[in-house]
Amino acid sequence: MTTRKRRGIVAWMIPLVAVVFGLLTIREGGMVLFGEEVAWRVAGHHVPFVL
Repeated sequence: MTTRKRRGIVAWMIPLVAVVFGLLTIREGGMVLFGEEVAWRVAGHHVPFVL
């Protein structure tokens, strides 16, 4: 029973970490594209829009 419970915790933690990472990526990308000039300069060379 302990193994099954541990798998349940891992099965929730991995997607949770992935979602948090994705949200932070979107936030930081938005700051570079639409934020102040300081964020744009700190990001260095980047492509403003990728279609």
